[in-house]
Amino acid sequence: KIVQKPWHERVETDMASGKQKAEDNLFAVVEKLVQTATLANHRRNLRTASNCLRRAYAICTKQVESGSLAGRVCRATVTLQLCALSSRAGQHAEALEEALKAVLEAEEVWSAMHGMTSEVSSSWSPNLVSRALAALVQAKHCVAIELEYNLAEKTKALGQEVPEADMIREQMIPSLHREAFALARRLPSS
Repeated sequence: KIVQKPWHERVETDMASGKQKAEDNLFAVVEKLVQTATLANHRRNLRTASNCLRRAYAICTKQVESGSLAGRVCRATVTLQLCALSSRAGQHAEALEEALKAVLEAEEVWSAMHGMTSEVSSSWSPNLVSRALAALVQAKHCVAIELEYNLAEKTKALGQEVPEADMIREQMIPSLHREAFALARRLPSS
């Protein structure tokens, strides 16, 4: 005897499957644009790399505007790529700004996934959770790295240590790395 699920359970399953498919498609499109940008960057074609990343960012933003959490994860990831592009071009102030945007977006997503508990809700796909966590880990590392670059640039420009340099080097930067490492331990091993 074949037992069918009630209609409302079938609809929920179909909706979840459709949502998962849409997330997977979004991730695939954005990853393709990021790969193209990375290749262009390696060939020193910064304009093409930047254009690809801006296009990916626009796609993500459109998804965010429709309420997609996956869009926010993708946007944080693309913002990290913009950070790397700026950093490679020696524009560390801009890179720090991008890293800070990424960490803010990734932290908001991570908080949304947790709700009011310390555990991630089981309603989120493991793929989305893993990507959100990876974006947050990378964003925290990028902020720490770009802080170091910005501190070095300011010190060089002033010809002396920036007053808060010790606090930034000895407390902020290590704290960001520790937070990132603690979060990274929660990533599934591949």
